[in-house]
This record gives sequence, structure tokens and C-alpha cells, in this order.
Amino acid sequence: MSVFQKCENHPIQFAVNIAWILFTKEELRESNCQGKKQKSALDKKRLLFIHDSVMKFYQIPISSQADIWKQCIKRIDTRCRHERHPRFNDFASSNSLKRFISYY
Repeated sequence: MSVFQKCENHPIQFAVNIAWILFTKEELRESNCQGKKQKSALDKKRLLFIHDSVMKFYQIPISSQADIWKQCIKRIDTRCRHERHPRFNDFASSNSLKRFISYY
């Protein structure tokens, strides 16, 4: 199943999934979309590709494009933050928890 089929009615999730494919985990962890808060900016060419893909595949009207893109940027930035601060579930499945438990 393609990324587009998985997100058939969800352009913002589609943008996040494409970012997940185009950028490495390290890039996502160390950056955000606009390079704010002492982080480097994600590559503008790849972000432009994501933007164009979302607008083309979902046929977003020009009047709504700015609003949809802002939401996409916000969600991609959230994904970047999650790479920097993994949730407990990510920690629970990692080797760190196993080492912690075996220590005690």
C-alpha cells in the first residue's frame, strides 16, 4: 500500500509521512521546518517537494493552501520534537529499559 493510499483523506498526515521518508531520523531530530529555537532548518527543496505533492495529490484550492501548509509544517515540527523526546512507549521497547530492569 502506498503512502498516498494510507492517507487518502488526510493531507497533513501525508505530508508527515513523506517527511519521514525524505529526511533521516538524525535530520528530524536536529532540525525543524524553519530553523527556529536554535535548530537547523530542514532542507527547503525537500519541503517544497512535500508542499507540491500535498497540493497536487489532494487538489487543495489556492484559497486553502496557506492554511493547509501551516498545519503540515506544524505537524512535521511535532514529528521532529518526537524524535528529540521519545515517548515512554518508545523507551519501553528500547534496550535502555531492558538494561535498566536487568540492573535491578
